[in-house]
Amino acid sequence: MNSVGLNVFIAVVGISSGPTFIAGLKEAGFGIFFWGIFATGVPMLIAPYIGKYIFRFDPAINLGCCGGARTSTASVAMVADVAKSDVPMLGYTVPYAIGNILLTIWGSIIVTLMAP
Repeated sequence: MNSVGLNVFIAVVGISSGPTFIAGLKEAGFGIFFWGIFATGVPMLIAPYIGKYIFRFDPAINLGCCGGARTSTASVAMVADVAKSDVPMLGYTVPYAIGNILLTIWGSIIVTLMAP
């Protein structure tokens, strides 16, 4: 039921923000859209390899770290469900806390820098 509620919430937010997104895309251009894809996609494509080859994490803990770094509780819950273990939660906690702190701090800094 948690997944259904989360998916419905995401669908409603997506449907309601669609017209604003299109207007913003027309105003700012497609470059900002593609930079957004790059900025969100590349770290999550590289992070599992860094965890595996540099830090030599167990795969379950590595996926927990990746989910925590993106502050994505739903992804770690799915990994834990597939693993039939709570081991991914061991890797989730610290990156989740750091991610939330950095998200809050840098969000405020960026908004301040963008203000006219």
